[in-house]
Amino acid sequence: MLKNVKCYYRAVDGIKRTSIFGIKQAEMDKDTHKLVRMAFITSPLLAVYNMAPIALLLRSGMIGADVQRPPQLHHPLGVLFPLAIITCFALIIWSLNIWLVRNQRQLRLRTGSRYLLSYLLTGLLVLGIFSALSALRPTPMGFGMLRYYPFIGFAANNTFILIIIDLLLNREKRGQLEMEKAILEAQHMKARHETLKQQIQPHFLFNALNTLKLLIRNDGQKAESYTVRLSRFLRTSISDQLKESLTVAEDLEIFGDFMELQKVRFPDAIQVRIHLSEATLKHASVPAFTFQTLAENAIKHNAFSAQKTLHIEIGEADDQLYFVNNTSIRRRVVDSTGIGLKNLSERFLIGSGEALHVNHTNEEFIVRFKPLTP
Repeated sequence: MLKNVKCYYRAVDGIKRTSIFGIKQAEMDKDTHKLVRMAFITSPLLAVYNMAPIALLLRSGMIGADVQRPPQLHHPLGVLFPLAIITCFALIIWSLNIWLVRNQRQLRLRTGSRYLLSYLLTGLLVLGIFSALSALRPTPMGFGMLRYYPFIGFAANNTFILIIIDLLLNREKRGQLEMEKAILEAQHMKARHETLKQQIQPHFLFNALNTLKLLIRNDGQKAESYTVRLSRFLRTSISDQLKESLTVAEDLEIFGDFMELQKVRFPDAIQVRIHLSEATLKHASVPAFTFQTLAENAIKHNAFSAQKTLHIEIGEADDQLYFVNNTSIRRRVVDSTGIGLKNLSERFLIGSGEALHVNHTNEEFIVRFKPLTP
């Protein structure tokens, strides 16, 4: 088991190393596609957001007479040209920020440094564009106090773009982390289940060999019969060892073989009654060796004989199964590893989300449990 866990973590470590060049690159490309799609959606909206205040001010007459109004803004369709220009500028700003995100690791930039570089490049872009327009137009159009608006507007656009980028990337990272967490939790539960399951056979063998030792000492013929039945039972149980769970019918079959072994040692001392529906037998599932473990516990901790029988009852009520045996505490305390019920309870907790419900009275020992979820 330890070897399997080590191999698993080596594999995970290998995946992490490979992801820098493979999986990580694929995720980065996926994020880039989402950012590009968002760029084409938001850029026209940013253009409208930038043009709306200027258009309203120019039409309202609230600005000074020193401001020369662009003639195209007087025509309803004339506003489409500046909208297209600002949309292109917004796409350029998006491209700069997407490039910074993709190359942040290579440029060794922290998030704050990326923000600062983004604003610097955006400012240089706007300055370069207006310098080029001034060179092409010897007598530039006067905008009065509005001449600073492009810098303020594009700084606001850049802030909006940075917020959108971080929201998208953080959402993707959060989803990826939750998925990785779920995978690791599933792997952990599986490893834990395998550890618990592998404790069962040594636990059974410990008790079976103790029984065989007693029979050899007291009754050689019974010891020989017990050995034959034990070997047959082990062949059956080993074939099911790799299964995490069995149907109730399958587990009761193992339980029946186990009880045949006990009849060799305790003839006419144990009575078993089973009250289960056909649907429960075929469709309900339990961890492998459930009824065997409960029977072992009952046999180990109670005093019984042909005159004072141990009664075991298995049934169902209120969507739960139950295992009941009468109690007759041994005068001499037997050695116990403490694995049986604790192990089984943990396996039920993993499989159905509920541990065993144990109720111990002077007359009965009752164990209730919910079948495993499909």
